[in-house]
Amino acid sequence: TTTASRQILVTHVGAKSPADGVVKVDDVILGANGKPFADDARKSLALAIQEAETAAGAGALKLTVWRAGKAQELELRLRVLGTYG
Repeated sequence: TTTASRQILVTHVGAKSPADGVVKVDDVILGANGKPFADDARKSLALAIQEAETAAGAGALKLTVWRAGKAQELELRLRVLGTYG
């Protein structure tokens, strides 16, 4: 179970994925869209991805990442798929 997790360690970045060249192996994802994860990190990230893929989200997924001893903001560009009902 990942219920208590509040961070995600990146162990692989898919080639030609939206994260390729932006996110690196050993980055630690601390939050999304300007907020630290306050609940299960995997579920929170999934919800942030879902929101970014809406027309209102315009495909922008902003991540707070810990890299080389400091936090930084990264942005991934996702395809807009529409709003789920």
